[in-house]
Amino acid sequence: MAKRARLLSAAAGPVLPDELVWEILARLPARGLLRCHAVCRDWRRLATSADFLLAHHRHQPPRPLVFGCARWRSGAAADADAAVDSVDLIRHPAERRRVLGFSDYRQHQSFKIHSSCDGLLLFVSGRAFYICNPATRQVTPLPALTGGGSQVTLYPHPSSGDGEYRVLKWKYPDAVCILAVGSSEKPRRIGLPEAFLPPVFWIDEIGFLPPVLLHGCLHWHLRKPEDAILVFDTVAESFRWMVSPNVDGYGAHLVEIDGGMLGIGIVTQGMAKLWVLQDYETESSVFLFLCDTKGNLREKIHLDNILPCAMRHCLKESLVNHAFFGRHGGAHVGQPQFFCGL
Repeated sequence: MAKRARLLSAAAGPVLPDELVWEILARLPARGLLRCHAVCRDWRRLATSADFLLAHHRHQPPRPLVFGCARWRSGAAADADAAVDSVDLIRHPAERRRVLGFSDYRQHQSFKIHSSCDGLLLFVSGRAFYICNPATRQVTPLPALTGGGSQVTLYPHPSSGDGEYRVLKWKYPDAVCILAVGSSEKPRRIGLPEAFLPPVFWIDEIGFLPPVLLHGCLHWHLRKPEDAILVFDTVAESFRWMVSPNVDGYGAHLVEIDGGMLGIGIVTQGMAKLWVLQDYETESSVFLFLCDTKGNLREKIHLDNILPCAMRHCLKESLVNHAFFGRHGGAHVGQPQFFCGL
C-alpha cells in the first residue's frame, strides 16, 4: 500500500502552492473555471469561496456584446433563432461566446438590454423586465419594474454592504424611480436633476450610451443644451452636473481610464480623440492624445446566416452568488427561455 501511494504521488507531480493555483484559476473564463471544480476538492473549495469569486470577476476582461438573428425568409417557420454573443477581442482569431439565446425571437422583438453590471444583464422582453447572470444561467423577473421607461440602469449600492443592487429608471418625460433588486416594495420616486432645459430635451440622450460607474456615482455625457456630465450619487441618491470639455461632434462617450480617472472619447473626421479628467474634484481636464484611425484590417469575424448588430454594452463574466436569484436560479414556471443553444 505504501509503495502504491508513493507511485500515485509521483505520477501526480509536484503540488502547486495555493497562491499560484489562485492566480491561475482567477484568470480562467467562467466555463473553464467550472470544469476545474471536478479536479479535486481543494480546487473546488478554493474556486467557490466568496473572496475568490470576486477576484475572478475582477480579472475577466470586458467583452462587447453583439446581437444577431437568423435572416428572415419567405415561407420560413414562424419562429427564428436569435442570440446575444460576447466577443473576446484579446484572442486571435476573436472568439464569440453565446450569452443569451432563444428560438422564439418573433415573440421577443421588443427585447432590449438596458444595462450590464458586474456580470449581470438587465433587459426587457415584451413589457417584462428581467435580470440574469449568463455565466451561471440564472434569471429572475423584476415584477415591480413595470410599464415603459425611457432608460433603465442597474448599479451596486455601495453602502448596503450585502451585495445589494438597485435599478434607476427614467420614466419619460419627468420622473426618476429607484428599485432595490429582490425587494417586494414598489419603486420610489426621487428628485429630478436641476436641468439647463426641461428633461424632455435631454433625457433621450441618457440611453444612447450606458453610464460609467466611478467613485460611487453614475456618469452620463450630454450634449444638450451644451456639453455637460450628469452625475448621480448612488449613496445620496441625488443628481449634480459636472463641467465637460467642449467635444465637437456626436457619438462622444464616457470611458473609465486605469487609475480611476474619467475620460471622454470620440471618433470624428477620421481622428480619434480622448480627454481625461485629471482631477475629479476640481473637474479639470486635459487633451490626452490624437491619432489617425486609418489602419489595416486585422480580422473578420464570420457570422453564419446572422444579421449582427453591435450593442452598446460589454459583459465581464461573474460567478458571484446573488440572493435575489434564489436557490433554484430564479426560474419560474411559464417564464420565457433565454438560454437556448448554450
